Amino acid sequence: MVEEENDWSGDLNDDPDRLRSMLESLRNDAEAKNRFLRIVAHDLLSPVTSISGLTKYLLKPDSVSNLTDRQMNIIQTMDRALDRYMETLANIMELSRLLRGKSDLHPGNISCQELIGNVMPKLGEKAVGKGIDLITKYKGGEEVFVDHNAAERTFARLLDNAIMFTGEGGRVEVDCRADGRQMILEVQDNGVGIERGRLEKIFDIDEKNHTLGTCDERGSGMGLCIARRTAILCGGDLTIDSEPGEGTVVRFRLPRGG
Repeated sequence: MVEEENDWSGDLNDDPDRLRSMLESLRNDAEAKNRFLRIVAHDLLSPVTSISGLTKYLLKPDSVSNLTDRQMNIIQTMDRALDRYMETLANIMELSRLLRGKSDLHPGNISCQELIGNVMPKLGEKAVGKGIDLITKYKGGEEVFVDHNAAERTFARLLDNAIMFTGEGGRVEVDCRADGRQMILEVQDNGVGIERGRLEKIFDIDEKNHTLGTCDERGSGMGLCIARRTAILCGGDLTIDSEPGEGTVVRFRLPRGG
């Protein structure tokens, strides 16, 4: 006996009250999940921050004089692990805000030169540590109309990602150009590149998309998802072109100032 297939869409179309009720239930479920993530991440971040402060104190020169090399290596390993853990928790909290549409943006004009100059020095030490040339080719004076903090956080994520997946002796270049009523901030590297299958899902949150950097750095898997959502909230977008073994170009689009 063949069972008749239920036409749920027809049932719902005939019952708008039921449809509204289901949509409201789904919204409430999503809000509850986001609220749970935010609370858990916040509650975990506080004690981890305290522990991280202690490890960083122990790593200060002359703070503790009787530690062996083995003990110091253990503390350094703990410190790096805690930094990754804190970054993951911070990403969860930020993603929760984005999903709830609670990001408080205050856009204003900022020159592309200033935006780039505020971020690049923060990633310079990491690039030097991997022997990577981090340079900017942009010398223009155009402005973008964005929330300064949101744009700088997003740009920093893109730079950090490029450095993570570029090997020793590599190169990461930053440039900016006008495209109609938008400015395109480009981050280009000659790193490992991204396979087509991963590239198609690069903005999804999926543990299978986690990939180690060229020095076995481990990201949270949420960085590019957060970056694109933030770019869209800023009135722009984020696109990626890449070929395995050839490197990656990330284009961060932002509305032009005026």
